[in-house]
Amino acid sequence: MKRLTSSLAAVLAAVALVWYSGIPSTMAATTAKTQHSAAAKLSAPLLGVDVYSESDYSTSDTENFGSAILPYVHNDLKAQVVSLMWDFCTPNIRSNTVRACTSDAKSGTGSMSATDIGDLATMAKKDGLSVQMRPIIRVGSPSGWGNPKVSWEGHIKPANLEAWFKSLLTAEQPYLNKARSVGVKQFVVGTELYSLPYSKWWPWFLTRAQKDCGCQVSYAAQQTEYLKNSKVLPHVSALGADFYPALRLPASASQAKVTAGWEKSLRSVPESRLDRTSLDEVSIRATAGAYYHPATWDDGGKSDPTVQARYFTAACATAAHYHMRAVYFYFVPLNDDLAHPASFPAYFVKNAGSEAIAGCRKILG
Repeated sequence: MKRLTSSLAAVLAAVALVWYSGIPSTMAATTAKTQHSAAAKLSAPLLGVDVYSESDYSTSDTENFGSAILPYVHNDLKAQVVSLMWDFCTPNIRSNTVRACTSDAKSGTGSMSATDIGDLATMAKKDGLSVQMRPIIRVGSPSGWGNPKVSWEGHIKPANLEAWFKSLLTAEQPYLNKARSVGVKQFVVGTELYSLPYSKWWPWFLTRAQKDCGCQVSYAAQQTEYLKNSKVLPHVSALGADFYPALRLPASASQAKVTAGWEKSLRSVPESRLDRTSLDEVSIRATAGAYYHPATWDDGGKSDPTVQARYFTAACATAAHYHMRAVYFYFVPLNDDLAHPASFPAYFVKNAGSEAIAGCRKILG
């Protein structure tokens, strides 16, 4: 998962969480085993968009931003689901504490409140969107968030696993409770926690989280973890993966070749895992050379909108080919100005990438 540098974060931000009408609003399962067996097969993959915030906007700003962005996600991008994303923080990779990020006007960072996330979820539902909530964890000071070698949540390896899981549950509880009160059906409790192996604390944590939200809980795995270490992933019925397959293709590659590369990246995954998997995060820069390193947002390269558009179309074709649960495109900043969208190469507001996403509905259906 590629996060924004702190300079970009000061300018842009967004939020997320969601799930679908085909899944019960409550789960009788209270163990990891029964959660695993409760996966409901969908008739076609769902089209989702991540809406992400790295700042604790005021209630009025949240309402204003949401009233513009959420209809755009539904009406222009043709999404069925919005994943509302926000930040938690931890002091360092060995810390046993996860908490709301401190509000910092200089860096433009801070954790959206559960109340504001709930308000966004309510607005999204009124706009015809299903909702998923998916917090992520930032490591260290905002000044270092642009360096994945130190700030990536995949490096988190707490000294005391019991204390860490209890701290994460405490941080998520207000949001889990809000998810219940506004009728959200899925909560992604962890994202890319690559250094946290399966342990006795995962079943405990998942059971408690599910009881708090009264919804389906899921987990978003990092790509390598999903492909090679599936046996140590938390046992959830609806698994997620942040997926950025690298393709050894030139910018001029045809759509057929890009799609073939995408499909090959998942060919070794058993069908029984694919059909309960959502691609929770798909992104790429709209630049030449990006196929080789789609997760590296800081790379340069000549502008080439067809690269992003073909990569997005291929992701949708692959989700349909393998009968996956959903595909989410990462991300639309909650505070983006639709009249003058941010021009950052990985964004997809009112450009070729957005047109490709809108075209996904037909592919997925």
